[in-house]
Amino acid sequence: MLDYLRGMDGLDYSDIHIREGKRMALRQAGTIVKTDRWVSGQDIVGLMEDLGQGGLLDRLEASGEVDFSMELGETRFRGNLFMERSGIGLVLRRINSHIRSLEELGLPRIVADFARMTSGLVLITGPTGSGKSSSLAGLVEYINLNFAKHIICIEDPIEYYHEDKRSIISQREVGLDSASFENALKYSLRQDPDVIVIGEVRDQETVKIAMRAAETGHLCFCTLHTLGAGASVERLIDMFDPEDQSKVRSQLAMVLRGIVSQQLIQTSEGRRLVVEVLLCDKSTANILKEGKTDQLANYILTNRSRGMESMDENLLALYDSKLIVLDSLLDHAIDQDYLMKKRGKAKEGYGLWG
Repeated sequence: MLDYLRGMDGLDYSDIHIREGKRMALRQAGTIVKTDRWVSGQDIVGLMEDLGQGGLLDRLEASGEVDFSMELGETRFRGNLFMERSGIGLVLRRINSHIRSLEELGLPRIVADFARMTSGLVLITGPTGSGKSSSLAGLVEYINLNFAKHIICIEDPIEYYHEDKRSIISQREVGLDSASFENALKYSLRQDPDVIVIGEVRDQETVKIAMRAAETGHLCFCTLHTLGAGASVERLIDMFDPEDQSKVRSQLAMVLRGIVSQQLIQTSEGRRLVVEVLLCDKSTANILKEGKTDQLANYILTNRSRGMESMDENLLALYDSKLIVLDSLLDHAIDQDYLMKKRGKAKEGYGLWG
């Protein structure tokens, strides 16, 4: 199995799917492609042992799933080992060893402004496989190259390794270097940080500590599995009990500096990053306090001259340029009705149109 994986070095793929009793599959250009290699349970056990990750099998038996990171030659992977009905499953996400700049990633210039801030909370959001980790690494590297800061990265697992340049960077892996995100984040405030990077916001305690850090003069970057500025705010608020949500909205209004929401879209010219960018100001703070997050999309549209970006408008530009078809436009849209009304179209099977 290890030799088979090594033989795939020249292939273009983002993920490897290895499941007991099934054919190995790759995700190529966003699509699952099955190979002719059948996998047994012993194949997976042997692979983990050959990779020096045999100890994860005991953790798998105890919990049913486990995250890890590993290297195979010069290629780095983020992995998840799990149990399913057919037996053991393994998914390996390929990580580009080269940390791409914000420009290489295709992020708008305004995103670099977040890296220049000295305090506040910045969210990087998007669905799984949208490139959030790459964008986060690009922001960290931008700070590393341009400012003398102490950056603490808390991840599960660590994906990109950073070398100190102008900044110093402490990278901590949950489960190995700290027992939990909550512990790592809580104690990071005692480690003289300027910038705190949280690989993923998962619960209200992490949100509380992140907001507290932002309030006390630290710049915090977090990722979240949501799409769009409005949905990202609501996802954070929904982590709290209803009686606490008004207070959380007010606190978030004070500390939130911006949201970058992104998707990777397959176009006729290859995969392309499509983003939404919200810059937070007094008007945004009022919207958040009043719980009118449905107004954020329109606020972004009316402030594009300031560098804000609308996800749906950027998708529409791809459609008008004939880089994506109507189905793709609607599949990736935040507001399908808005886009269809704007183009005066009707599409059977989408929302109210038919």
